[in-house]
Amino acid sequence: SCRLPVVLPARFGSFTDERSLRTLVSRHRRETLAALEQARGCAQMTVRVFGPSAASADHARASVRTGTEFLERAGARMKHAPREAGIVRAAMSEYVKAERVVTGERNGLLTVFHLVPLEWLESYRQRASGLQSLLPGHAVTVTGPWPVFAFAPELF
Repeated sequence: SCRLPVVLPARFGSFTDERSLRTLVSRHRRETLAALEQARGCAQMTVRVFGPSAASADHARASVRTGTEFLERAGARMKHAPREAGIVRAAMSEYVKAERVVTGERNGLLTVFHLVPLEWLESYRQRASGLQSLLPGHAVTVTGPWPVFAFAPELF
């Protein structure tokens, strides 16, 4: 059995002094406690799907002229979950307590973070081993269990 501590780290690259941290935690106590409660007894599993989608191909065709345009398109990609995210969700939802979808990260089409209760990890892994067959033309990786980094509240 996998035993991971219930830890909600700050987002990578966050920096603050102790006084500011105490103020921040105090101000966001409710969100922090809710996130800790949600993560209790769970681990993070990460599904990455690599390869082109129709939406990313359309975005790639249009050239970017300015930094503002680049950031606007990146923001739009974050809001738009490609069809492949729905396939992963449909296949895995039985074993998932919470989900976070990120697109356009690390040259990947999509990253899906799942919060999985520890007692469901083995069943999750077995089901996840079939994701590749559901997404022909894409490379699929499933990693974890990890600490629940993707489910830390956005405080900074």
